[in-house]
Order: sequence, then structure tokens, then C-alpha cells
Amino acid sequence: DFTPVDTYPIRSPLVVVDYLVQAIGTGGKLAEVGTRNGDVSACIARVIKNYTAIEIDPGYCRSLRLRGITVLCKDFNHVTLAESELANLDAFFWFVWPPEMSESWLRRLWQVAARREAYLSIFIGFDGHIPEDMRYLPVLVSRYNGTVDRLFFDEGSAITDNVLPSYAHPHLWRPGRWGVMHVARFRLGPKTGHLPKPLDPALSRAIHQRVRPDWNWEQFGWRAGNPVPDEAFKKGSRR
Repeated sequence: DFTPVDTYPIRSPLVVVDYLVQAIGTGGKLAEVGTRNGDVSACIARVIKNYTAIEIDPGYCRSLRLRGITVLCKDFNHVTLAESELANLDAFFWFVWPPEMSESWLRRLWQVAARREAYLSIFIGFDGHIPEDMRYLPVLVSRYNGTVDRLFFDEGSAITDNVLPSYAHPHLWRPGRWGVMHVARFRLGPKTGHLPKPLDPALSRAIHQRVRPDWNWEQFGWRAGNPVPDEAFKKGSRR
């Protein structure tokens, strides 16, 4: 039996499980960076036996171990493929914020993979609901010669809800537990070629400019989980 602990967007949508299993195969060896309480991990570990979660938060590490998941409880910035849990690794997956974190991780793994005999696959999630993700995806994939797969998912939604993301009251910029996960895919190894120049920092800063209007239904009196008000909130009045 499987009981989720978190819901999207706190975690990646569960559709990535089927995608990664198909891409890597049941005999592959996968590491996921940043998995929180491990809903995705618990699903993957049932099928891919050689699975390791890399998690920096001690509380999440405890949750993962309670679910029987192999955990490397460390900051990924200080993790190398020399770790015993990552020996002969086939692939990494992560879905991080802010998205520009991915470039430094990808560059480090590019250099490591160049010294290996076997190739290393990198899968990076980008959420179609997040403007910064959609701005950064094309520059990262273009610079580092990757490809993109699109995963459509629907884990449910509501018109309004005071806990879960909804059409009227988004949570973490998502208007529901549905959308498109764009997975950038890179294949690194001895014949991948020279490491490209890093992206201009100005390009990374630009993705955060003018992306979110200062607008929400609350300012007109419709609070999350409540019925639509009979009258719109009037500026200067109290409710």
C-alpha cells in the first residue's frame, strides 16, 4: 500500500516515477536530490532497487529512513560520486528552486562524468506553472545541449480551497495539482565534449524580473475556502 505524506507542489508530481523508471530501467541506479518526505522516493524504490535519496534536512532524512529508503543525509554541494551509496550511478534527478541552482550542479557532474567510462544521465524538473522555470529551461538546455520531455499530470484540484492549491487561490503559484512537468535531460560522459562556458549571470538574474502581477482574489474580498462574496471588497472599507 502507498500513502502519500506530501502533495504537489510540496513534492514533484508522481508522474515522474513512471517516467524515471522507464528511462532508467528497473536494473538502473538512480539518486534523487531533495525529496522531502519521500513520496516519489517510496514509489521509485519499489521498482528500482538501486535507489538513493540525497537530502540535506535531518527531519526529512528520518522520514525517509522510516520508509526504508536509502538516504545520503548531506548537502548535495558537498557530495561526490566517490560516496559508497553512489558507486556506479546511472542517473540523477532533481527539481529545485531557484532553477539556476541546476547549472552549478550540472557543471560539476559534467566534469566528474568526463572521467568515467560509463555515461551518466541527468534529469531536471521544471514546472510549467512557474515563469522563472520556463524562462530558465531553454537557456540551460540550449547551452548544455540537452533535450526536453513533457509530462502531463492531474492529481486533482478545486475551485477554491484554504489548504490545497486551487483555481481561485493558487499555492506556490500553482492553480491546482495539475500541469506539465518539463524534464530537461542531459547525457554526460567521456565523449560528451568540452564543458561549455557558464551562462552569463545577467541571464540568470533576468528570469526573475517582472514575472508576477500584484493581484489576487483576497484583495477583492474572496478568501480561500469561502463562498464568492456577494459584494466585492471596497478599498477603504473593513470586512
